[in-house]
Amino acid sequence: MKKLVFNFLIYIISCSVQFSCSNYANIYGIYPNFILIVVVYLALSKEKIIAELMGFLFGLTMDVFSIGIFGLKAVIFTIIGYVFGRVFIYFDKNKIFVQFVIVLFANVVYLLSVGLVYFLLSEGKVGDLSSNILPNCVKAIVTAASAPIVFYVLNCFKWDI
Repeated sequence: MKKLVFNFLIYIISCSVQFSCSNYANIYGIYPNFILIVVVYLALSKEKIIAELMGFLFGLTMDVFSIGIFGLKAVIFTIIGYVFGRVFIYFDKNKIFVQFVIVLFANVVYLLSVGLVYFLLSEGKVGDLSSNILPNCVKAIVTAASAPIVFYVLNCFKWDI
């Protein structure tokens, strides 16, 4: 029961922070992807199934509140939760460098996946892709730099479940 309440609180707080930052606390449209950080945190916490389910719920929520392709973020976050839970299980999630690198890699995977789908659906128009490279790189670095703070906060509030 504690695990369910904890995950529900993580879901509510993460969605609130993500959507409020995207609207009110961005600098030139750049803000961290807190939901991606939380999915990676859950995957590294040896909770692969929880990371997959939360990734799906987070992605579905982001899809509902965005104008993009419905279901795309849900699929990508589910895959990130699964893959990062399987591949990076032996890494120490408490080391800042590991947090930075893994979240940076997850963000690159996320941005490349979204970019690839939009590229394929726009019938190969390169103009949209080349104009978004620098902002996406900066957004990936900002997200990775925010990861240690989010990991620390989640570690502080993690109950003995």
